[in-house]
Amino acid sequence: MRSLAVLALMFAALATVGRAQALPDKIRGYKVENVALKVSNSIPEGTKFSDDFDLYIQLTKPKISMSGLLSASINVGADIVSTKQSGEIAFVSFHDVRVNGIAMEIDEYTVPMKFKKGIRSSLPKPVTAKLNFVGAARGAFKELTDSRNQWRVTGTAFVFGQFKKFGFSFKRVVPIKIDMLVKNPLL
Repeated sequence: MRSLAVLALMFAALATVGRAQALPDKIRGYKVENVALKVSNSIPEGTKFSDDFDLYIQLTKPKISMSGLLSASINVGADIVSTKQSGEIAFVSFHDVRVNGIAMEIDEYTVPMKFKKGIRSSLPKPVTAKLNFVGAARGAFKELTDSRNQWRVTGTAFVFGQFKKFGFSFKRVVPIKIDMLVKNPLL
């Protein structure tokens, strides 16, 4: 359950701590659960995980590609380690995701993923964020006039799934507030 947070933090490259915001008790029939997590650009092999965080996430370097004459896309993968429980991520939805203030469109991530407590798991497919023509033009202009080593990524991800704890399975959604800096993939 707590490992659902993985996909939501797809753009991280610096270590950061995130907590979910106040929301209704249920979203799409899933009970809302807040978790403590740590996102990093690396989780070295042999790392000893503490109980301070329910979830550790390592995101891959973003890959930018043109998906047509009028749009671009960014693909990001992730590895996760859950310190509290095992389970299966059913899907992830994203809301108001922005990179340097420019809106990104991210379809629901619907590739199921199983994970086990204490074992590193990788996303089966990367998450894809799309940028339309207007956003791409704004981003290109900003990059030409004010290129930065780091980009600010903001938004919210809702990670839905079933999680096992004490032999029982629970249907939960983990809302993840995203506000982090990532290394500029164009440099």
